[in-house]
Order: sequence, then structure tokens, then C-alpha cells
Amino acid sequence: METRTQELFKELNDLLNQLHQQGLKVSWSSIGKVMNRTEQRARAKFLMFADYIKEQKSNELWDVAYQVGSAKGFTPEHQDIINTTQPIAWKCAEGHAFNSSIRKMKYSNAVCPHCKKKNN
Repeated sequence: METRTQELFKELNDLLNQLHQQGLKVSWSSIGKVMNRTEQRARAKFLMFADYIKEQKSNELWDVAYQVGSAKGFTPEHQDIINTTQPIAWKCAEGHAFNSSIRKMKYSNAVCPHCKKKNN
């Protein structure tokens, strides 16, 4: 039979794995101070910490998206961004909306599909 502490550590480990799958690098050592608190406070603090890390990563990716888009004449629509391969909404100078990933926008010859059809 597992103790409550073992259950908590398994739950926290699952959350860490989810963050890693989303491209967020968080280690047990980075939450060591949080784990010194009582179990309920530790869990609450960890969840707030995980949300903070996700928000920071999303903000960093938003900045990257804006830089990449601006260089090619597109504006990203604000939304939570998890990684560079996730499709996000963009607008071209003509105001057309379309979806593409940051990576595709950066490394390919990005063209608005609506403007491309219009010009053909």
C-alpha cells in the first residue's frame, strides 16, 4: 500500500513528464524548496510553479513568433503557444487569417495561402 507521500511524488512526477512533453525543462531540483512544505502546500505550490513555467515559456515563444512573423510581414494572433511546431493563427498584411507553426514560418518560404490563390 502506497503512502500519501508516495502518491504525491508519483503525481508530481507525472506533471513533470507532461511539462517535458510540452518542451518545458523542469527538474526535481528546481522544485526542491517547494517539496519542503507540507504535502498540500507543496502540491499547490508545485501546480502554481508549473503554471508559471508554462506561462513564461508561452511568453518567450510569443516573442519568437512575433519576431519571425514581423520579418516576413505576418502578425501572430495572441494565444497560448506550447512549442514551435504547434500551428497558431497568423494574419497577413491584407488581413487574411491562416494557421502555421513558428518553425514552418521561420524555415520555409511563408506565403499567405489566400493571397497565393488570389495572385494565381
